Amino acid sequence: MTLRRSATLFPGLVLLLATLGSAAAGESPRVTITADELVVRAHFDAPEFVAVEGGVVPVIGDWPSLADAPGLPRLPVVHLQVVLPPGMEPGPARALGLPRELPGTHAFAWGQPPERLSRPEGRRAEPRAEVYGSDQPYPAVPARLVGVGLFRGYRVATIAVTPLQVRAASGRARLWSELELRLPLRPVPAARAAVAPAPRGLPRDLAALARFTANPEAAYLSGAPDSGRDADIPYLIVTTEELRPAFERLLALRAAQGVAGELRTVGAILAEEPGRDNPEKLRNAIARAYRDHGTTFV
Repeated sequence: MTLRRSATLFPGLVLLLATLGSAAAGESPRVTITADELVVRAHFDAPEFVAVEGGVVPVIGDWPSLADAPGLPRLPVVHLQVVLPPGMEPGPARALGLPRELPGTHAFAWGQPPERLSRPEGRRAEPRAEVYGSDQPYPAVPARLVGVGLFRGYRVATIAVTPLQVRAASGRARLWSELELRLPLRPVPAARAAVAPAPRGLPRDLAALARFTANPEAAYLSGAPDSGRDADIPYLIVTTEELRPAFERLLALRAAQGVAGELRTVGAILAEEPGRDNPEKLRNAIARAYRDHGTTFV
């Protein structure tokens, strides 16, 4: 580990220094899925300690973010996003591994509230006594499940990983250099599964997943991609009869640029789509465009 000095308190500048001077944070996470469990294995390099006003900030490789809550130690954090098997959702993350103590002691800087341009001399945060007056590891666990979202029909879990734990009172730190996370899998409740859109299997959806998830290959558990089909109507315009001429000019301009679209009036949708009431008819029209024509933008 090395110690570098920065005269600034601004997190963005500290991170810029870390990005320019650090080694890679480790190899890509490895994800394994079984019938009832999701397992993530990750390796993390030792941190460097950047000196700032008020203490030091540990940085690992070129990580772009810090846990920066007011009054709490500023620690590197990464958000792993993992594709889940169809119809399943994860439970709480359980960390396995043996953290190793790092040599030396440090005064760990704590986060401050965001500075408001209208009040540049706003109230400063003090270190929180329950963390800085204690020698218990902070954070208590190196990873937590943030939540689960839907991306074009695929369920994606977000896991916040903070592999560096500090004992602020004594200035010690320990690193989970080899971390294994285990998350139990359970079926999604039927009520939520019934209203979730199904994966479309479009090549463009799978390519988008590959840009931000650790295991895009898990998307194939929902079925093989339809290589002969892609989004033929990428966007849908819903408007009134009065505004239709203006949007038809936009539609023609985009078509000339090679981007196909479709225009439907509210009146036509309410007359043609099934549904118990007008909101449901509008929803069904958008859902059908999404499902049958690869529509992404409305």
